[in-house]
Amino acid sequence: EAQVDRLRRLLHHSQSAQAAHQRLAELEERRTALKTTLEEQVAFLSALEAYTRAQAELLQEKVNHHFGLARFRLFRPLVNGELEECCEILCDGVPFKDNLNGGSRLQVGLDIIRTLSRHYGVTLPILIENRESYVTLPPMDTQVISLVVSAPDAVLRIAPDPQQPLNDSQAPSEPSEPPSAPTPFPEGQNAGKTPLTAPDTPGENRLHGPGF
Repeated sequence: EAQVDRLRRLLHHSQSAQAAHQRLAELEERRTALKTTLEEQVAFLSALEAYTRAQAELLQEKVNHHFGLARFRLFRPLVNGELEECCEILCDGVPFKDNLNGGSRLQVGLDIIRTLSRHYGVTLPILIENRESYVTLPPMDTQVISLVVSAPDAVLRIAPDPQQPLNDSQAPSEPSEPPSAPTPFPEGQNAGKTPLTAPDTPGENRLHGPGF
């Protein structure tokens, strides 16, 4: 009887070992399948990341193609390699909101206005303060009204930009009398009666005064 019990125990251990080996084989097969699936998912995520990055670069390039000076950064890379949506304006790699100087800020701002005006078909007059601080302006498709601080001008007066040639609507058709002095604003006169160019006529008018 003792011999029978010993054989039964051996048989039980053998059956348990066989079941363990079978389970081990099943788990090994499952591990191999999961490893293959993981590799496929990693490759898919890598391809998706590359596609997202390429799409972001193409979108950024498409937007920036419409602007002369302004450059838009629409996506920012994160530490983990992902992309974060943003909208930053740059000029020669310098962020508009940080270290860009005043002259470049004006040029970039006018570039954005000109591009959006052409895109949407809307043209409005542009007012520029402290015009005396800037040498030249880029060509614009609309009327530009510049406010110039000029201490000698105790009375507000209008003068065309001497560095910008007259357009066809402003140039005289034939020689006439010598040009008169810039027109001042008489006290009490309505500003709407002063000889500014029409709002839809490209060109710059300078308003000189002691301060604005």
